[in-house]
Amino acid sequence: MARSSTDRRAGALGDFDALPDELLCSVLGLLEPRDIGAMACVSSVFYVLCNEEPLWMRICLSNRERVDSLVYKGSWKRTAMKNKTGKLNDKIEQLQFNGFTSLYLYRRWYRCHMSLENFFYDAGAIERRKDSPMMSLYKTTMFRNLYVSVLLTDLAEDWPARRTWTIGQLVHRYGDSEFKFRYLLLLAVQFGESTPGLLEDYTVPYLFREDLFSVLSPSQRPPYRWLVIGPSRSGANWHVDPALTSAWNALLSGRKRWAFYPPGRVPPGVFVDVNEDDGEIHYDGPTSLQWWMDVYPSLDNDSKPLECTQLPGETIFVPSGWWHCVLNIDETVAVTQNFVNSRNMELVCIDMAPGFHHRGVARAGLLALDEDEFEGEHDFTNPEFLKKHIGPHPDHFLSETSADGMLNKRDFRDWLRKLQVERPDLRHQIWKCACLAIDAGTWQRRLSSICNAHDFYFKEDQHIPVGHGSSPVYLLDEYAIKIYIHEDGIVTALQEIDHELQFYALLRESASPLAEHVPAVIAKGIVYEEGELFRAVPSVDSGEILSTGMSMVSSKDSRAFWPYIVTRRCPGQNLAHCRGMMKDDDYIDLASFLGCQLRHLHTLSLPMREEPVLGMPDVPQEWTHFVAMLRQHRQTLAKRLKEWGSVPRHLLEKVEDYVPKDPVVLIGVAKVENGAAVPSRSAAWLHMDIMEDNIQMVPHASLDGFQNDRRAMQARYIFDFGDLRRGDPLYELVPLFTDVLEANVELLEHFLESYKLDLAVEGVRTSYRAMCYCLLYKYDAMEAIFRGSKELRMVESWHELELILWGMLNE
Repeated sequence: MARSSTDRRAGALGDFDALPDELLCSVLGLLEPRDIGAMACVSSVFYVLCNEEPLWMRICLSNRERVDSLVYKGSWKRTAMKNKTGKLNDKIEQLQFNGFTSLYLYRRWYRCHMSLENFFYDAGAIERRKDSPMMSLYKTTMFRNLYVSVLLTDLAEDWPARRTWTIGQLVHRYGDSEFKFRYLLLLAVQFGESTPGLLEDYTVPYLFREDLFSVLSPSQRPPYRWLVIGPSRSGANWHVDPALTSAWNALLSGRKRWAFYPPGRVPPGVFVDVNEDDGEIHYDGPTSLQWWMDVYPSLDNDSKPLECTQLPGETIFVPSGWWHCVLNIDETVAVTQNFVNSRNMELVCIDMAPGFHHRGVARAGLLALDEDEFEGEHDFTNPEFLKKHIGPHPDHFLSETSADGMLNKRDFRDWLRKLQVERPDLRHQIWKCACLAIDAGTWQRRLSSICNAHDFYFKEDQHIPVGHGSSPVYLLDEYAIKIYIHEDGIVTALQEIDHELQFYALLRESASPLAEHVPAVIAKGIVYEEGELFRAVPSVDSGEILSTGMSMVSSKDSRAFWPYIVTRRCPGQNLAHCRGMMKDDDYIDLASFLGCQLRHLHTLSLPMREEPVLGMPDVPQEWTHFVAMLRQHRQTLAKRLKEWGSVPRHLLEKVEDYVPKDPVVLIGVAKVENGAAVPSRSAAWLHMDIMEDNIQMVPHASLDGFQNDRRAMQARYIFDFGDLRRGDPLYELVPLFTDVLEANVELLEHFLESYKLDLAVEGVRTSYRAMCYCLLYKYDAMEAIFRGSKELRMVESWHELELILWGMLNE
């Protein structure tokens, strides 16, 4: 664009004139409000740029912890000033300048003020129906040999929400409820938990009621339903729904403009990146309004998407894998849910399989394929086609599901097992998914070789491993078989089984009461890979597995092998499966049972083989493994907490100052004698993984033979001592409190009454150590603490949270 002779831009910007306006505005957005004010005083053009409303809107919404307390003051700049200083100056007049033009600022202004009525036109590319059988939802409008969405016009007409979900009524009923904003949309994630009254205003349309994620507990289930409220011009940018799930969206008021591209066809102007480390999908492109205004007009007819305008009362179905973009023509209120059913289950499981290439192919299509793969037919929603692109992995069971794949590997396995029980009609399909995602078929062949070696009866069935641990565990009629693998490699797996076998042997010799609550060992050995077959070789001596395995490692034997252990199967079910049956008194008894058994464990004096970690002269030998673990977790503390996303931002910013730089202080090193550190207490043997899947429950049996209405289940056994190591007993309370006791402080008190041991060390507050161990734990212990507790998320400091959760330990 040619500049006029009166253009003030060059003189007002100086050397900054070389930068485009878009970049200048982006740089200004990185400054603090005080610095933006200073820049506005530099020149007339900087004054204009620094008074742009989108700049101040971004400043207001950038601090997520303060968004909840924002009160809009007529403009975003006034809102920011009130939020920052607590004052407003209404006497300042806006200055006006001639001689400055900006196409970038004009386009942004135009997007904010142009009428959207032109987007209302609907050419009927997506069919409208009053009703439709579920089968035909997958075979509606033909589009280049693929099937696409359908608009259903009467599914929501009888809902109370059609009359009561207006902005005014929602504010009146739920104005004090806490919701999240994204792209100027109010996204009430899992609103049924925070505002259950809303669930009474609508019902899931019968066409979409098959919901395979419903077998998961509320804490396991990923977000799947949203109340979506948005002003005109807001919307959802181009994306594919997570894990290739399908979705339905019922519009209650206003109008929405939808656009669709088929699976594997990236919309013009959008870029897709798939992280090669964890498979996470990143979309980069314009906002929905920008796309409709800047990209859409330049497309020829063959390049344009499928389009429709959704009217109030209509429900739109979004099939798996389809790209879609939404623009709110008016102020809108809608409810939407993602779902997994028997038709898209294989797609969802493939998308959660480890790796990245198949995820890129499902979204980017030919752009993700090599040139030699262009020939032939490509069906990017066909599980058989996508599974060809699942990259090789050393072990699918160990590999984490994709970073944005909705379920982590533990919950994913649990989901498949629960489906096997509750949906026997899908058994073949579930097994196919298990083989794709966790290589269940190969693990079953290893299991079969173990049973053959020990003459165990083995029914060739579809066995999915149980438990949340890293090693697969199988429950047969009489036995439990654990095959050892580990993220850190075979040497660590060998050390784990060696520790566990030593523990079982010495526990029996010690005559500890704990032995009655630990399953008996029946057999042990190693499974070897021999070509495409597997052969199990039993072992007699507990040290034989370690020596044989280490010999193979040192000799660089190329054969893969897996140590295993067989224990007697105990009656009952694990705690995870019993919670729905348990009563309040059962939980009190559980806490007391664990207090008693952990007291027995922590007071055991067992001379087990454990080589100290070298190069740690400042740490007592018996503590080296424990302290080495803490130091490793301390190095990655901020990164892990940020990735998990469960800690509020204001606390995340303070965590580095709260946790000691060297966590060795948490064990209470009292002094140094002759160059060696002396702890204030001895290390105890720790289970390290006291979680709900390692605790076995049985039906309650009263002593007098009469039924007790206040009791249903009781704890009887503790499993899986593979992570056994010496350390601080207080560390054991982290998984017990956050997982088993579900962060219930009253149950923790019952545990301590039964435990009876002193957890204090010299010179360090006990509650502080416990809080630090929560933060340094290998899994996200903070998620259970903050889950569903607005009060805990609002505490100002870690010290305050520490005293709320663990203050009783100081008494």
